[in-house]
Amino acid sequence: MRRSLVAFACAVSVCAAAWGEQAEYESFEDGVPAYFATTRAESLGLSPWHSKQGKNSLRWDWRQGEELVIRHGIGDLSRRGGIGRGDRPSFAVWVYVEQPMTGALQFEARVRVLPTGGTRSATADAIAVRNADSVTLLISAATSFRNFADVTGDPAARVAMTLSRASTKSFDALRAAHVRDYRALFDRVTFDVGTSAAATQTPTDQRVTAYATGNDPALASLYFHYAR
Repeated sequence: MRRSLVAFACAVSVCAAAWGEQAEYESFEDGVPAYFATTRAESLGLSPWHSKQGKNSLRWDWRQGEELVIRHGIGDLSRRGGIGRGDRPSFAVWVYVEQPMTGALQFEARVRVLPTGGTRSATADAIAVRNADSVTLLISAATSFRNFADVTGDPAARVAMTLSRASTKSFDALRAAHVRDYRALFDRVTFDVGTSAAATQTPTDQRVTAYATGNDPALASLYFHYAR
């Protein structure tokens, strides 16, 4: 079994990013770092595809049973708390398969930019809107899922149909349809166990930390709504 994988922006500090701070990205601009080691040294290289930061990504010509080892400190050890309990170094890797895998779930997303007034232009990696009064971004995503035993759907066709239909409606009409659809589900139930000053005056992360010893019944309501 052999797959060409492209992993970009390795060693992202998830804890820092999760709390709104600047994430740290591994750089491949000067080549593959010496502390990246694999079973076959020649299987690592650079790719211009899918880069999230900079121009290069890491390309790994992976074969079944092979490992990639990063002999370097990663994650955010300076923070306390964060995701989970205690000090936990963390990182994330985005991985893409260069060629679609047979029988695997496929995904596609597209965005359509609709300016009111002004001009719109596009290049290979950017869309520019100038002198517009407003801009509406239509975003559609779909997968090839049909049912648990069938993933042969056409996500490209689904996305194109959704964008085509949405493009004929005004922003106000789209918003009204969204609110109507949302409220039909959300307004079916309410959950009120009381409130306190913390519900409106304290950030959620601090409320979670103080919950065991504080008086914040509204946090239970918040978790209830998160879950649905």
